[in-house]
Parts: sequence; C-alpha cells; structure tokens
Amino acid sequence: MLTLRDTVKNLLHEDETILYHTQCSLSLFLHKGPSVPGVILTTNKRLLFIYKEKDTSNPTRYEEYIYKHIEEVKEHPYFFSFHIAIYYNNDWVQFRDIYDKNARKQLCSIIQKQVTSSPIS
Repeated sequence: MLTLRDTVKNLLHEDETILYHTQCSLSLFLHKGPSVPGVILTTNKRLLFIYKEKDTSNPTRYEEYIYKHIEEVKEHPYFFSFHIAIYYNNDWVQFRDIYDKNARKQLCSIIQKQVTSSPIS
C-alpha cells in the first residue's frame, strides 16, 4: 500500500518542487455531496489535492489544477470560518477546513503568486 509520501513522489515531475502543503477538504461548487478530506500541495508548477475515497479499496486519488487555468483566487467566508476558492475551468473549487488562519493566508498568497507568475499560453 502506497503511503502519502510515495504517492507525492510518483506525482511530482522531475523539475517540480513543493512550496507548501496542508490538510483540508475539497468541495466543488455544483457538487451536492460532502466535501472530501485530503492534503493540498502547491508546487512551482501546479496545485494538487490528494485524497482517498472513504469505504473504497481504490488507491489514493488526486485532482490537479494548473495555475494558468486558474482565473481567480480568494478567501471566502463560510459559516464560522473561511475557505479558499479558485475559479478553474469555469467552475468554483473550494478548499475548506483550513482552520489555522496563518496557514490559510499563506496558502492563498502562494497560490495567487503562482497564478500571477505563470505563463499564459
């Protein structure tokens, strides 16, 4: 069984480095089901969310968000906390349950910096 570290090693490209990571939950705007807990990683190339679906024997899965396709990044209030929302390929994606304010602000700042510095093609 692959560990999270092994999964990350297999996903990263040769010239890709991790800038920041933290635990959170992923929620798609139009998705009516519960949010999915996992780990978000910002790299110098893309944003990754790694998770394992509950009650399945499937291996660890991931969602990938290329910076040049992220049109907007913002901290957004959500009930008694905040989440980070990105507008990606005409849909809002939300990263929730980042309870540490400093971690949330740092993550949001890194994503914004990577989005603004990524080449548009």
